Amino acid sequence: MQIIRIIARLNIGGPALHTVMLTRALADLGYCTTLIVGEVPAGEGSAEYLARQSGVEICKVPALSRSVSLFNDFRAFIYILQTLRRKRPDLVHTHTAKAGALGRLAAWLVGIPVVHTFHGHVFHGYFSPFKTRWIMRLERFLARRSACIIAISQSQKKELAEIYRIAPAHKIRIVPLGFDLRPFVPIYENRNDAFLLNRIGWVGRMTAVKEPRMFPAIAAEIVRQGPGFQFSMVGGGELRNQVSADITQLGIKNECQLWGWRHDMPDVYRQLDLLCLTSRNEGTPVAMIEAMASGCLVVASAVGGVSDLLGAVESREEGFSFCRHGVLVLDRRPVIFARAVNALLRDLGRGQAMRRAAYVYAMSHFSQESLIKNIHDLYSEIVPGSVSALTVAAGL
Repeated sequence: MQIIRIIARLNIGGPALHTVMLTRALADLGYCTTLIVGEVPAGEGSAEYLARQSGVEICKVPALSRSVSLFNDFRAFIYILQTLRRKRPDLVHTHTAKAGALGRLAAWLVGIPVVHTFHGHVFHGYFSPFKTRWIMRLERFLARRSACIIAISQSQKKELAEIYRIAPAHKIRIVPLGFDLRPFVPIYENRNDAFLLNRIGWVGRMTAVKEPRMFPAIAAEIVRQGPGFQFSMVGGGELRNQVSADITQLGIKNECQLWGWRHDMPDVYRQLDLLCLTSRNEGTPVAMIEAMASGCLVVASAVGGVSDLLGAVESREEGFSFCRHGVLVLDRRPVIFARAVNALLRDLGRGQAMRRAAYVYAMSHFSQESLIKNIHDLYSEIVPGSVSALTVAAGL
């Protein structure tokens, strides 16, 4: 089966990890995939090394970028259109907003079935209300011309179908992300049950929607309540200088370190006891999944698919809730995050139960094997004749 897969950029983050792994694993089953990618902008860590390590060839289109440019967007669209006409794949699968818009429009014009994965969405926290309305209209237009829309969580499906009305529920398939989590297992297994919970981290792109500047404020609140804590921020982006200035202004330079982009994520989580996620919009945060798989506790904003990851609410406090797999922060103020962390400090038994349950959940729900089977089954529904031989060969 011939697939053309398109993603705007292979930056460090969930969509890139997911896309490279999916391309590699399907190739092992006999799928032939052309992976079209755009440029990783300055200030973002590149994950193109993952493609090289995995033996995945990429087709680089410099005009395809995350930023809006009518000239470059048109050039990228023409390239994609010409590629589809020349290769005539059985299916096009797009990932992320820009690639989804250009790729789906080109596939529709050529008459090739197309699937789009919403790794997150840009309907909240990114653009002005006027621009957001136009983006939603475009997404509805493209959804009507897509064979299927993939949501990565139940919460995201509800947002797409009921809140933003991008597509009817019957057209949206839930396919959770999948990763190779095996490198994180030894970290979980080697953790000491009598943990101190004094190494707290933040992982992600330092961009507005991730709210990285909130983390130094959280750290300062925790430091005020007692010494002995160490804070680490992993990642980079356009807000890095502001984050560094915040750390200095708050007087926590000795307690809070900026680690920059890191490729060795298992080693990162080995040095953390707790992960804070401060985002105002998320799909299914990969940092949370990796943290859970490594036995690192999670305190996270109640946005996007975060509540799906953290599981059932077990008890409620002012501004936050204890869930089965972590703490869900409803009131996104630094003082509330700090209060949630201190609540875990006062109840380490609860924290131990959380991280055991979170580990089991992550390993059972986000394996690459489940992802490959789900995607294979979906492709077989959309283009049934092209994957029958692969199904027999793979034993799926």
